[in-house]
Amino acid sequence: MILRLEDIAVFVANWDNKVDNIKQIQAILNIGFDTMVFLDDNPFERNLIRGLLPAVPCPNCPMIRRYLSPIFARLTCSNGLVLRGRFATHATIPGRGRPR
Repeated sequence: MILRLEDIAVFVANWDNKVDNIKQIQAILNIGFDTMVFLDDNPFERNLIRGLLPAVPCPNCPMIRRYLSPIFARLTCSNGLVLRGRFATHATIPGRGRPR
């Protein structure tokens, strides 16, 4: 399964800090931080999010596709992650009908 832009509820790509970006996404989707997951291969970035947004799970993970499915399988989040094939997707995606 290849993700396309229309599969993503909110796409943010900028030079702002990641904490502010996560807060923006949380506000747009009107969801709790505990229903989000932050994935980054950089330990500094993960530790920053863990320190400033402790409700957002930040699993240690390399950003190599074959390792991502087992990481999603081990997550214990309340955000409705469902494994389909080798990839995890949301059962329902808030904001899907919202213009991008």
